[in-house]
Amino acid sequence: MYVGQSIRRREDVRFLTGGGQYVDDVSLPENIAHATYVRSPHPHARIVSISTERALAIPGVLAVLTGQDWLDAGYGEAEGVWPVNDMSGEAAKTVNRPFLAVDGYVRYVGECVAMVVAETRHLALDAAEAVEVGYEALPANTVTAKALDAGTPLVHPDLGSNLVLQTTHGDEAATDAAFAKAAHITECEVPTNRVTAAPIEPRSYMGQYDAKSDYYTLWSATQAPHLERRHLTVSMKIPEHKCRVIAPDVGGGFGMKLYHYPEEPTVLWASKVVGRPVRWTGTRTEVQASDTHARDHYTVGKMAFDADGMILGMKFETLAAFGAYESQFQASIANAYHYCLLSCGYDIPAIFTHVKSVYSHTTPVDAYRGAGRPEAVYQVERLIENGAQELGIDALDLREKNLIATDKFPYQTATGITYDIADLPVLYANIRKASDYQGLREEQKRLRAEGTLMGI
Repeated sequence: MYVGQSIRRREDVRFLTGGGQYVDDVSLPENIAHATYVRSPHPHARIVSISTERALAIPGVLAVLTGQDWLDAGYGEAEGVWPVNDMSGEAAKTVNRPFLAVDGYVRYVGECVAMVVAETRHLALDAAEAVEVGYEALPANTVTAKALDAGTPLVHPDLGSNLVLQTTHGDEAATDAAFAKAAHITECEVPTNRVTAAPIEPRSYMGQYDAKSDYYTLWSATQAPHLERRHLTVSMKIPEHKCRVIAPDVGGGFGMKLYHYPEEPTVLWASKVVGRPVRWTGTRTEVQASDTHARDHYTVGKMAFDADGMILGMKFETLAAFGAYESQFQASIANAYHYCLLSCGYDIPAIFTHVKSVYSHTTPVDAYRGAGRPEAVYQVERLIENGAQELGIDALDLREKNLIATDKFPYQTATGITYDIADLPVLYANIRKASDYQGLREEQKRLRAEGTLMGI
């Protein structure tokens, strides 16, 4: 009964009249303390010294906690959720993100160095400025395309390289054979810029530890409360039956609110230290720096065509940024999700892709809005667009020529993924009609004759 019907949203009245309850709205009988974080202003630096005395002397400051305090408490680090082995069969060179800097170095702007807990949020922010951190700034590696170049600074020197792992998908020999018989080959660099989310509600968490029952409660602006509870069993060694994660209303997530961030376990820890609930809500500036980012690929792609404009094959060499540490799903995003969509909606007989995942002195990278697939689509469509110009064929005509025919479904792509059903020729016919494509081309021609560049 719901198919094809317009279903009215039931939650709108509550939100529009101010009835939503987010983490920052949650109230408790106990007096809630507030946390803030001292964050690295450098992409790469050695921590020479940390002095907390001035901050601790401020009336109303309840605690100043560092990475050494975290280790002394016996806690651990974040863990990956979906590990991917290197093409050699060996495990990836995984370095998990610490919650507070623990080895004397910071590796991205916004990395947590210390945590301040105070009576009020503004007092905590002021006290954070009184924490004195001495840094020795070091050369940084922030350009994905150069991550493996000789002389590029290493994010984790003990690994001997910025390479995390590499994987291949598709049949290289078949793809090389397709290129050998091509009438035309298009090649171009396809960098995919780094992005991040900007939800209405920034990340926000509140931790409460009940000493009498030895029970932890975390209110979290998370998309995955059950997964978050699992993370806490590892990072804080809390049995699942001793921990509850509550996700009230969440003001947007887009994938970015799936992961195990430093602020989540540390507000729980701080609650245990000060004996009160502790809340943190990020400012716009700090969450833009410290929320997981996404995309950040550098790809060189090639597409082989026959004399009639039919695609014979594609090859890709990709560097995929991990940032400074591995986030929960990034290994799978770059190496297990990305290749799945390389055929897009086109009947391409041969595809081969080689992905090298790399560390850089940047915020960790993970899934956001499509999780690796938008990068793949951009790579393919950029090559088709360039190929159309080089071959002198209309770009939409070239796309339609290479669509997977309806009678070929279910269709297995050259990377081994099966598409169950689609009617792409009808879809493209609708695109032409809805956009008045021919009219757009005529308008483009007229405007360009007048010196105005119009794209479609």
